[in-house]
Amino acid sequence: MVKMVISEGIDIVYTNPDGTNVTIRSVGKNVSLGEGVVIYGQDVNIGDNVTIGNCVIIEDRVKILSGTQIDDGAHIKTCTTILSNCYIGTAVIIGLGCHIMQKCIINANVGDESTIYGNKTVSEDIPANSYI
Repeated sequence: MVKMVISEGIDIVYTNPDGTNVTIRSVGKNVSLGEGVVIYGQDVNIGDNVTIGNCVIIEDRVKILSGTQIDDGAHIKTCTTILSNCYIGTAVIIGLGCHIMQKCIINANVGDESTIYGNKTVSEDIPANSYI
């Protein structure tokens, strides 16, 4: 596999290993996708200057806004929004329907339907339906 860098904003259709097509409606400028990144489903929106590490899984209806970095092995589940300038650590799982506000540092798993407010650092697992 080869790392992909997208220097200009584009719309792309990606075919998963199972043959299903994924429409990534918008990929911003200067986006870097590591080796083995898997994007399932559709309606994935990736902002400008986003870096996604190796072997990251991104499910459908996920929004990742500008300046965010997602480290190797992370898993971002369906209907999650990650706002600008966040950091998601190595092998972190962000649950279904989560909202991660701007400038957060997430180094632990976040349970389904949780909201992490801006400028927070998460270093211990967060249970489902939490507001931090």
